[in-house]
Amino acid sequence: MKPGDVDSVEKAAPGRGTVVHCRLTKVAAYREQNGTLHEYSAICTHLNCIVA
Repeated sequence: MKPGDVDSVEKAAPGRGTVVHCRLTKVAAYREQNGTLHEYSAICTHLNCIVA
């Protein structure tokens, strides 16, 4: 895993974005300061690579 990547959405820190390594895919997650979690596909639709 790259620095800043985590293995669970529960580990996404408030105010930070991260890539979460799930079983079969990767998820781009962002947790707001108030704790609201946003999850998106980490696969770029343009180049089919993993977002940074």
